[in-house]
Amino acid sequence: MDDAPQAGTTDTQRSAVDRSPEDTLRALLDVLVPDDRALVIQDAAGNEYPVPRTLPMRRQIPALRAVERLLGDPAIARAVGAFAAARGDGDEVSVVSQVGRLADVLFDVVDTEAFATGLDQAFSAAYPDILAAARGKGDPAGRPTDLFPVEDLVGAMVPFSKRLVGTIVEVFTQVGATL
Repeated sequence: MDDAPQAGTTDTQRSAVDRSPEDTLRALLDVLVPDDRALVIQDAAGNEYPVPRTLPMRRQIPALRAVERLLGDPAIARAVGAFAAARGDGDEVSVVSQVGRLADVLFDVVDTEAFATGLDQAFSAAYPDILAAARGKGDPAGRPTDLFPVEDLVGAMVPFSKRLVGTIVEVFTQVGATL
């Protein structure tokens, strides 16, 4: 394989293409929730709520199961599959093209009732105290998706998942290196 950069390929494009899936996942999680700052989410009324970076297992597992069900929804699986298929096998796709495809997938996913329901279930399981506080300041019967913007709900799910996903990725990386 020729390691020379292809003409017209930027450093950013090369680094995105050359990354392993594990490194890409780590980088994504680091962008979503850097380790060096506290995570605070904001409800639609502007009230702020600090989000813990870890959860007890009895909250973590039901939240992760809700995320698992969410990702298993056929409409969401089709949208994610369409993004993966659009990339093709071995094709170098420009970063701009990848971002455009990712945006299309995100809008397709976020626009489903299954996504809203799954996110409500996951957030409610993970952060019942934050949900209760937000309900106390707004709609007392409101679901998380009625009270918070989508980016804050999704962002709140990352910190407690980040450690677990990081551990799992590290285990698979180590196992893969020994094979």
